[in-house]
Amino acid sequence: MSLSRPTLTEIEARVAGNIRRNAPAETPGPVMQRMQALGKSLSAAVYEMYGYADYTTDQVFPDTADEEYLLRAGQWRGYSLRPASYATGRVRFEGTAGTHIPSGLEIQNMSGIPYMTTESGVIDAAGFLPVNCQCKVSGTVGNYSGGMYLSSLNSDITALTTAETGFTGGAEQETIEDLRARILRFSNTERRYGRVNDYSAWALESSSSVAKAWERPNIDNTGTLGVYIYAPDNVITQDIVNTVQAYIDARKIYGAVKVLKPQERPIRLSLSLTVKTGYTEETIRGLIKANLKNKFDELMSPGYKLLKADINTLLRQLTSTEDPIVSLMPGYTQALKLLLPQGEYWEKAADDLTPLFDALSAELARFELFLKKIIDEADPTTAQEFLTKWERELSLTGNAGKND
Repeated sequence: MSLSRPTLTEIEARVAGNIRRNAPAETPGPVMQRMQALGKSLSAAVYEMYGYADYTTDQVFPDTADEEYLLRAGQWRGYSLRPASYATGRVRFEGTAGTHIPSGLEIQNMSGIPYMTTESGVIDAAGFLPVNCQCKVSGTVGNYSGGMYLSSLNSDITALTTAETGFTGGAEQETIEDLRARILRFSNTERRYGRVNDYSAWALESSSSVAKAWERPNIDNTGTLGVYIYAPDNVITQDIVNTVQAYIDARKIYGAVKVLKPQERPIRLSLSLTVKTGYTEETIRGLIKANLKNKFDELMSPGYKLLKADINTLLRQLTSTEDPIVSLMPGYTQALKLLLPQGEYWEKAADDLTPLFDALSAELARFELFLKKIIDEADPTTAQEFLTKWERELSLTGNAGKND
């Protein structure tokens, strides 16, 4: 099922078509018209539900998340909105020798921007005292390249910023879009140094032939880290192993790492089949074998134990022909009927409106599957449509650089 949101027109057309197909031929015209009108109104409600699901999907990744969820995304990465900062610089005070300059003394430039001293001192015999100062207003307004005249409330004291330093470092509070850009740079360019899962990530980067990779510590009781690599049909050759080994060796900091490919073990199954008319047992066995192999490729990992119950579940899924939407519809139809007011009139109306409820239950079933798809896509191990985004998010795209 795709995560593409259906249009209101598509939903309305499906509901109207289902009402026509499900309604008995003898349904009175006015009843049919009422059902179609209700169906059109409730279609809009279903469409809005898809809209909220779309919004939920956008919150999974920082490039589309709104402010609340973007701040959450930054939090677990160690990023938050940078507060506004104050410009700082060094000021040379001029005045009578021995005059005390306290910390916190306010001075201002000719535009009225206030600054203050952040340390105290005494003007020397030559009539000068260099002191560190800070603008009292945050942001870029306090920045100045140098040579600025400042005055104090004390007429005996004047101050002049030194041309060498001026006032720098004042910045406005970071905007939410600037934070988004920083988080995306983190996702795209985080450098790996040999932490947990870095080696398997390097293995996936090193060769397009590698579909999966796993790390297993201390494989030979000497501290060697084993990195197992796999591809469907076990096409991993020694040349690929050597390529991955060289790629990892060029990036690791220390320690022994050995790249290996898993050893395949055959799984022998004895199946008893009942073949429907129009099919041959050979065809069905071939389909089951191919689908089981694909499922094993998806599930397999070093140490994975395949249970008989798992195989039986897979076989039921492979041989089931029931539409998942159809299987969910009865529950929604019954729920819609239970939402009607109580009373004899509504009990009869419930029967008359069954075609409407069936049509709406199909849309609600589709929406349930849509939400389940969102859950799958929010997990990088089950994502399909968002796989490229997860590769970027987890730095599996081959980019490397310094994270700021």
